[in-house]
Amino acid sequence: MFIALDRDANITLFNKKASEILETPIEEALGKNWFETFLPKNDIDNLKSIFKQLISGDIENVEHFQNDVVTKKGDTKIIQWHNSLLYVADGDVCGTLSSGEDITKQHLQEMHLKESLDSLDKQINYDTLTGLPNRTLFEYRLKNALIRCNRYSGKFAVILIDIDHFKEINDSFTHDFGDIAIKEFSKWISKSTRLEDTVARFSGDAFIILLEEINDDLAPVRLLESLKRIVDNSYLQIKDHKLHLTFSAGIALYPDDGIDSAMIVKNADAAMYAAKDAGRNTYRYYTNEMTELAFERVMIQSNLRNALKKREFELFYQPQYDVREDKLIGMEALIRWHHSKMGTVLPYRFIHILESSNLMIDVGEWILQTAFKQCVKWHEDGFEPGVVSVNLAMVQLKSGDELVSAIKKLLSKTRCKAEWIGLEITESGAMENDIVVIETLQKLSDIGFIISIDDFGTGYSSLSYLSKLPLNKLKIDKSFIDNVLENKNDATLTKAIIAMAKNLNLEVIAEGVELEAQKEFLLSNGCYEIQGYLYAKPMRECDISKMLKYNI
Repeated sequence: MFIALDRDANITLFNKKASEILETPIEEALGKNWFETFLPKNDIDNLKSIFKQLISGDIENVEHFQNDVVTKKGDTKIIQWHNSLLYVADGDVCGTLSSGEDITKQHLQEMHLKESLDSLDKQINYDTLTGLPNRTLFEYRLKNALIRCNRYSGKFAVILIDIDHFKEINDSFTHDFGDIAIKEFSKWISKSTRLEDTVARFSGDAFIILLEEINDDLAPVRLLESLKRIVDNSYLQIKDHKLHLTFSAGIALYPDDGIDSAMIVKNADAAMYAAKDAGRNTYRYYTNEMTELAFERVMIQSNLRNALKKREFELFYQPQYDVREDKLIGMEALIRWHHSKMGTVLPYRFIHILESSNLMIDVGEWILQTAFKQCVKWHEDGFEPGVVSVNLAMVQLKSGDELVSAIKKLLSKTRCKAEWIGLEITESGAMENDIVVIETLQKLSDIGFIISIDDFGTGYSSLSYLSKLPLNKLKIDKSFIDNVLENKNDATLTKAIIAMAKNLNLEVIAEGVELEAQKEFLLSNGCYEIQGYLYAKPMRECDISKMLKYNI
């Protein structure tokens, strides 16, 4: 069909074919506005915009353009258009000429075909009960994950999950209720996973998860703990009874636990049965070592939440000395965790977990307040403890003005002086080149705090970047001191750090000094401050107070 419009979109040509398709007599259509007569209301604004662009010359023609039109009888048809401009003798645009083809039947056929293909895809690749991918689709995605990981040296995890005592549920109630349990459980799993993960119904009451692009081996544990919280807080209603479910899970990692898809799934299955053998309602890695590591992390995470409320934390203090005079110059505050069942938990076991959680802000403030109060007490008792150093976590520093404001309040509340306190940041944290961190350290330095970099030598420091930081001191990491007498590289690097500190007008202190020979090496190379077991181990406040009182 052919339809011509003037510049105002009024119909100037309406041929016989157009009359047949749009079910409107030619004489009735001529002169009518195209948009107001034949288009659905919700399409008018968009199509008017395209028409204006065509008339103004912004676009020369519109080919293969499709839109809905409404016939006089109210039927909706789909027309595919080819639109071009009409010109008068002087070259001005006077309207448009459009040829259109009714593709309604073709479109419906394509829609039916797509629906049929979608239906077939669902039958082949998706579980009819839960709507989740089935085993076939899971295995396809698993093979693709293997290809990607082989190409880019990635890592993924496969988690096989089985509902505990599901047979008893089916036998005690009905299979219909068993189906309800499976459907609900599938929803709980989906809530625990990311969009990029694949959750599939593997068989019966078994589900399998493909956890792609994981950064650490404990990622499956975080997912399973999230699922466990959902399952623990949910139930199934059976008449007047509430049924709580539990599950057992097995974890296999690629490439650690298998080099092909069949082996990975097999090992996840073996790990799941190990979880069942352990009493159900738990999970296991394919290797015992990973299981133990995961259990420890989960136990520490769950107990850390209440450690501050239960007053399980304590600060120890390790003295620091000027070796030229064997004079106390300060001490470092070190946190310890006393748990009723785990005993004393050393920082290396929980600090990294604490720093990755939002608990670090509260615990960090407790550390600062405790150290400030203790420092004030020592001064009030007439002691000279030197500078008491406190470690700051990156999550604290990145809070910026919140940290500065909190520290100012603590200084005022405790009556502590900033010059009595040293604030330490790890080298890796300092090298993040975060503008907020730099500004925060500068504000703390302006208040009067001594700023140090801890664990120096373990990162990749840039001299130009170090110069931007308001630093007073570098602390040489213990790993260098341990081998400074036997390892030439460590000795050379230690000397270089000392020389660099002097060039930057920074003080330098070595930690982890345990031998007289290590002390002599440091002294001979210009490092005069040390911290380590050679002089003193970390001690409780009461022991430090005795030491200060009797000048031990």
